[in-house]
Amino acid sequence: MNKVSFQDLAKCRLFKGVDIQACNFIVNAATAFKLSSGQNLFVHGDDGTSMYVVLEGRLEVSALTEAGRKISLNLVGAGECIGEISMFDGSPRSATIVVQEDAILQPISKSTFIAASALSAALALNMIDILCDRFRWVSSSVEDFAMLSLDRRLARRLLLLDERFLNQQGEITITQNDLADFAGASREATNKVLMQWKNIGLIDMRRGSIKLLIKQKLDQIAHEVS
Repeated sequence: MNKVSFQDLAKCRLFKGVDIQACNFIVNAATAFKLSSGQNLFVHGDDGTSMYVVLEGRLEVSALTEAGRKISLNLVGAGECIGEISMFDGSPRSATIVVQEDAILQPISKSTFIAASALSAALALNMIDILCDRFRWVSSSVEDFAMLSLDRRLARRLLLLDERFLNQQGEITITQNDLADFAGASREATNKVLMQWKNIGLIDMRRGSIKLLIKQKLDQIAHEVS
């Protein structure tokens, strides 16, 4: 593929305010690559030597329970990064990353990141912000799974997806299986809630996609006081 440009990186949160010299250092150190939907970027337990900036596409972060059931922990889209923890501490990957929509990824090794940060301190500061947000997301997700009913979890996940991953038709492209994994529920239980919402006009559904029709009501469900 063609070499990634400074303009490509500038769209990503990690590179906000980062000098062009540091960006060029990163793109010259490693070549961006493409992965197709369904491919693994890495799996739980793999060696971790690099992080990745998502230039295009969408990837799912997932883990398996002791019973072997998949839990979708997060979805990562264009402009975000992934795999930074293992890059920094050298530990095995703590999750599996699967491409949901064809992706273009820019790899960054630990040595490259450190050298680029010396050229532009904004890079390191941006990474600190990203890691803080990641910690908050994990804490919030654990709390949701432990304390919230399925309808509230599902409403929160749909609103998040609507904010970040709408297609040109204003729909969320996702299967019910993937949505159930993301909400930490069975497909059957998820489908039951979705059909109830469809019947009262809160959402519309087609095969592989969902459209939110009354977001205000879904927001009330997501944040109602128990």
